[in-house]
Amino acid sequence: WINGKIDREIESISIQNSEEIIRTKLDEYMDDLNSLIGLMDVKKELHNLINFVKVQNMREKMNLPTPKVSLHMVFTGNPGTGKTSVARVIGKLFAEERILPGNGDFVEVHGRDLVAKFVGWTAQKVHEVVGKAIGGVLFIDEAYSLISRGRGGFESEAIDTLIKEMEDHRDEICIILAGYTDEMKELLKENPGFESRIQFNIDFPDYTANELLEIFNELSKKEKYCISNNCREILLDH
Repeated sequence: WINGKIDREIESISIQNSEEIIRTKLDEYMDDLNSLIGLMDVKKELHNLINFVKVQNMREKMNLPTPKVSLHMVFTGNPGTGKTSVARVIGKLFAEERILPGNGDFVEVHGRDLVAKFVGWTAQKVHEVVGKAIGGVLFIDEAYSLISRGRGGFESEAIDTLIKEMEDHRDEICIILAGYTDEMKELLKENPGFESRIQFNIDFPDYTANELLEIFNELSKKEKYCISNNCREILLDH
């Protein structure tokens, strides 16, 4: 009886400790997201997105009528606006919240990396890239490079295969297409299949002068530099 009681207490402590570790990790990843300078609207959208997906998953477990949620996204905005940084955090958050089955793995490729030079190779290339990111996030930067420009390439084949992979693995991966706003709109028009598979579109605005100065200050601190007052004025003007 005593041994059994001790075993139950140890088990209870172990469960509490594991829950504490999970909470700590979640807090850490949320801190990573919230510590990013600026991006207030982006952060708000991500908080809403994560809560929405969690509720949908809870409804599904309770056998309530629940439309299928696709985790795939489009990130639009100029280079250097934080798209890659946010995508990395999303993978970790989705993993900790059990929204994705993996460990938050992050795979980054360029759009043209999905296009092969020979007939029959492109589909296999897309399949292999997606396979590496199963359970995590596949981030496709400058995805608009998949737009066919009539050069006799295999961009259309890459898009068709990517859309099929999005559907086949909708519960196992988050695929994020990223690039300039206008070019990404053009890409989404290339194939109507994108519309039904991409549920979330997040726009990343340019940083303000003050936000850029704050970023510069953070980088300077990491490198042990001290910024003089007159330098701050010059930077803001620039």
